[in-house]
Amino acid sequence: VCSSDLGILAGLVKGYLPARGNFDDWAADLAGGGQLNLADLDLVQKRNHILKAALEALPEKSRELLSTLALLSEAVDYPTLSALNPHLPPEPEEVKEPDDPKGFRPRWERMSAVDQERAEQEYQGALQRRKEYEQAVKSRPQSPEFLAAVRELANTVRDLERRGLLQYDGHTKRYDLHPVVRGIAAGGLRPEEKEGYGQRVVDHFSAQAHRPYDEAETLA
Repeated sequence: VCSSDLGILAGLVKGYLPARGNFDDWAADLAGGGQLNLADLDLVQKRNHILKAALEALPEKSRELLSTLALLSEAVDYPTLSALNPHLPPEPEEVKEPDDPKGFRPRWERMSAVDQERAEQEYQGALQRRKEYEQAVKSRPQSPEFLAAVRELANTVRDLERRGLLQYDGHTKRYDLHPVVRGIAAGGLRPEEKEGYGQRVVDHFSAQAHRPYDEAETLA
């Protein structure tokens, strides 16, 4: 068992609630380490067995963050990690900017006075809903739910680091998964999880402003 596997094993033992940090009790418990029969497995099987047990022991939000990061092919910085925070409250449902019915004058002029009045009322209502949506988007980062999610992310990251599943590079200031951890985590996702977490990743990167390569000033 390599050093990274030992770190993950240590995380399992530290997180064993009946007797935190007590290896003997953890190893004897069939609900804990007792389910791991490592003696009869080869090195690859041991690693996969340990990782699967570590993933199954994760709290829901820790597993969700790890699974989302597993769908990425490289390390991420803190802004990206924050955007993928599983604790965040849902974003307000988008309300598109309505079209002014007077904008297409020939059509507007052919409408009766009653239809014009109705169209104007609908337009004003749609404008109000758009303003409410914009206000909700603007106020979301200052909401109690959003601020609590930021604090919970810190707890989740520390939990994953303590379990040996998430790595932080102080030089590049990026968070990453060991390739084996990434493979096991991604491979264990159910189709609906892969679609949901994957859409979150796509939405985040799709919302980023495009920066042409010819304007790059550094390799990063």
